[in-house]
Amino acid sequence: MNNAQAGPSRTSDADTGYTPAPLLTLPPTTYCAVEYPGILRSLDSYPHALATLGGQDAVDTAFRRLASGRPMELYLRPEDKLAHPILGEVLEWRGMVVKVVKRRRKRKRPEGENTVDGEIGNGKGREKEEDEDGGVYTTEVLGMARKIARFRAMADFAFSPPEDEPIMNLRKSMDNLDAKAILAFEFKPVKEDYVVYPPGVSASPAPGTTKGASSDPSAQPTSNLRLFPPPRFSRAAVPALYNSRKNIASIPVTVTDPTTGEERTRYQNKFRHSATPIATISYDAPDVPEKEPEGAEKVLDQPSMRVLEKLRKLFEERPIWSRLALKNQLSEAEDQILVNTRPMYAYTGYIFSDGPWRDFHVKWGYDPRKIPESRIYQRMQFRNLENEYTRASSVRFRRANGEEDLPMEEDWRGITLQRNRNTHIFNGRELFRNVGNYQLCDMTDPLLQKHIHDPNGVDQECDASYGWYTPTAWGRIRAIARLKFRGLVEGRILTDAECEDIETEELPEIALRNELRRSAGQKKLRELRQRGLIARSKGHNQALEPLPPEEEAEQRIRKRLEAARAEDEDEDMD
Repeated sequence: MNNAQAGPSRTSDADTGYTPAPLLTLPPTTYCAVEYPGILRSLDSYPHALATLGGQDAVDTAFRRLASGRPMELYLRPEDKLAHPILGEVLEWRGMVVKVVKRRRKRKRPEGENTVDGEIGNGKGREKEEDEDGGVYTTEVLGMARKIARFRAMADFAFSPPEDEPIMNLRKSMDNLDAKAILAFEFKPVKEDYVVYPPGVSASPAPGTTKGASSDPSAQPTSNLRLFPPPRFSRAAVPALYNSRKNIASIPVTVTDPTTGEERTRYQNKFRHSATPIATISYDAPDVPEKEPEGAEKVLDQPSMRVLEKLRKLFEERPIWSRLALKNQLSEAEDQILVNTRPMYAYTGYIFSDGPWRDFHVKWGYDPRKIPESRIYQRMQFRNLENEYTRASSVRFRRANGEEDLPMEEDWRGITLQRNRNTHIFNGRELFRNVGNYQLCDMTDPLLQKHIHDPNGVDQECDASYGWYTPTAWGRIRAIARLKFRGLVEGRILTDAECEDIETEELPEIALRNELRRSAGQKKLRELRQRGLIARSKGHNQALEPLPPEEEAEQRIRKRLEAARAEDEDEDMD
């Protein structure tokens, strides 16, 4: 047995009788193509189609201004001057323009076969006597198409006033450049005949006469609002892609109606939401959650349990944490586990929905409202009016859920390489993020720490607005922090000497709020809320929101001017 010699399998053209097609050179002529959204049945349809595109000049102009990105306009009703066009897009394209010609060969039928006589003089009888015997197709490449116009947008809604309306005559005069008609146009008072009824039809028909009314359109009332159509009714260029399909989690189940006893079929979700909610209480709640929910070992896997154990140790060191401060204590792998395991937050601690510790995670059984030392964990928040919200939608979603991370350093694949773990710190010298939301213990600026730990600024009871600080002390801490934060946003570091006036002055709003707070009515209201006699909507933030920086500066300048004016008056009296 002889084996064939190894090598590539080839078959020569001589063995198969295959003759390659000759190479043809494309003509140098270039064309522009239009995907016309209509049916052109004959050559007589092309002039009308060209007229709907605005004529040859409009088509040439649209193809010449490709760089400007202006669309090609298609008017399905060229005679209607107020009709909105369909916008087409001119694009670069690479295609061949091929001319196809089909020539039919016909033969006469033999004598004796049935034929159908046609009308005399039109030649149809002779054609019926012939059969089509195939055809010959000839193709010819005319050139290359370099540009193409496509109409993929939806047509806008259409509305046109009656032709006898004065506004329609004005539009025609403007198109025809009729200066006399334009100058003679007047806006006449609009009549209130908004509906026109045909003869014999009453505007207020008698009761019972509408039954069996005529369906003839000429006998129906018509609108006479004389509305001028807007430039566009809808901005939607493409239809919405819904991709509606059945929910794979829904299954049909048979249920019994409790009132009628009849059986019917309804769809029910076969998957149950088993996430453990985060324990949330309001500031007026009398008690706080004492124990961690059970079942963490069943809900979380082993890597998540290791992260949870680390979080428990952190709460032993510090009873109140912001979510951002917690994340900054974890490694990259632990942080990723925390992000992917949302139920873990339900086991870290409870949170307040309002008050001085709003949205912070608090250790189980720890009530900061009863411990004055918890004042250093209060929330300090002030607005940044120059912050630009240009983040991605996913980042905005995470911020809405309490994760206020700064942009992370990522590689070309989008994988996090390194993250700044000082984003929850405010040291007065470096701005780690543009969001003014900190805990007092994380504000390490020496001047702020002096006022934060000042025992003279501690009040005897905890307040929903100021926490354990007096209104004067809290307002002074917030004013200094806002001033230094504002300076870092503007690119400069403020010294303690520049904040000296805030330390010595009594801010006007502090005195006003102090007077309101000490009023008997507010204390009585607080007592009623604590006793549960007055209900308050959940999620209401009782903590005072800071004033804008410009308003605070205005108040300080006004106070200085008043003090200077008082000194001048004293000198004049002397």
